Amino acid sequence: MSAEAAASSSGSSALKREDDQLSDIIPGTADLSADPSRAQTPAIGLSANGTHGVKVDADGDTEMDITGNGDGADSPSKSQRRLEKQREKEEQAAQRSEARKEGLAKKAVQNQNLHMTREQLAQAKLADSMKRFGYLLGQTELFQHFIDIKKERDPKFAALLAQSEEQKKGRRKAKSGGADGGNRRRKTEKEEDEELLNDNDDDDDQAFRFESSPAYVKGGTMRDYQIQGLNWMISLYHNGINGILADEMGLGKTLQTISFLGYLRDYCDTPGFHLVVVPKSTLDNWRREFDRWVPGFRVIVLQGTKEERTAVIQEKLLTQEFDVLITTYEMCLREATALKKLSWEYICIDEAHRIKNVDSMLSQIVRQFNSRSRLLITGTPLQNNLMELWALLNFLLPDVFSNSEDFESWFKGKGDENQEAVIQQLHKVLRPFLLRRVKADVEKSLLPSA
Repeated sequence: MSAEAAASSSGSSALKREDDQLSDIIPGTADLSADPSRAQTPAIGLSANGTHGVKVDADGDTEMDITGNGDGADSPSKSQRRLEKQREKEEQAAQRSEARKEGLAKKAVQNQNLHMTREQLAQAKLADSMKRFGYLLGQTELFQHFIDIKKERDPKFAALLAQSEEQKKGRRKAKSGGADGGNRRRKTEKEEDEELLNDNDDDDDQAFRFESSPAYVKGGTMRDYQIQGLNWMISLYHNGINGILADEMGLGKTLQTISFLGYLRDYCDTPGFHLVVVPKSTLDNWRREFDRWVPGFRVIVLQGTKEERTAVIQEKLLTQEFDVLITTYEMCLREATALKKLSWEYICIDEAHRIKNVDSMLSQIVRQFNSRSRLLITGTPLQNNLMELWALLNFLLPDVFSNSEDFESWFKGKGDENQEAVIQQLHKVLRPFLLRRVKADVEKSLLPSA
């Protein structure tokens, strides 16, 4: 074979091998293109407009565009998820809006209830003022002096005083009909004390007098002197007078106070709202004593962390879903803003000697609380300090003793040589509002029965 023939034969063999290799990659289809280049390209995901509907993910994998349009539109499942998220956002926004509306409506009702309670308390305080002035005008000239000063400065006070005086004259006239007034004599101090401990209210608002331990007192039987203290507080209440329970320690001032609040609940339809301010060390004991002696009160305690106090204020206090709130001096200072919103039937302050400093923060804050009546509880006897005595008078009778300058002026007008006599007169002024017994006076009732 010639060299030319050998070369030709070798070229044919090479072409045949190349054709065999190409045949291995041609897809098995009946419709092959005449164009070799097109025959070698896989026909995957061609769109109607000639573009590839292939998507490549982050890993380099390809996925078919099942929509067949190849224009990058989302799949139905992805669009559905987007619509669901949008609906969830709209629903959450609607829920927040509804919660806001409910919160505003709830707050409006809450404020309305607080306003109604404040209005009712104002009416009760007005009636108490009329009874109080009628009572005070029959006492020492000191009351008359300060009442006259306020009458000159306050026309509304003068009108109220005149109305009170007319009512008092009417009661006197009705009572004196057929009575023998020829045997009148001045009462002794002891007789006046006994009269204060009895129910001597001539008004239609008659006070109940207990002869034995009240049935609503469940934790035991009250002693005679404790029943006497209960009747004393009841008498003050029906005369519109605030008081100081100053029994010696160990005579049951807590029990007497709780039994009095029980009387307001069961006999006067006045379960609350009462504020009891106590030292932190006695807070738990006061709560237990309520549950023990007069159960049934809705008692809440304002103490603890900021979050705990906020929960009590928002859920119980401002919604007025309670009868008695027990708290400490410190909490009165910290939560004064919330406590000022309430209208209190009674404010009872234990260890009340801290109120005698009129310049103290506690004394000033408590005086700003709106209340119908006030009760101070202390085991400390009164001291011969002029400003402390005035602070007590100001707390008990703020509508009479409202100006310390008038008080000092009156005191200085008596002269330095009469200061001791004036102090004694102030003690006499306070005596109708104060009840103090020592163990020696009631020791017989403290002895165990044989």
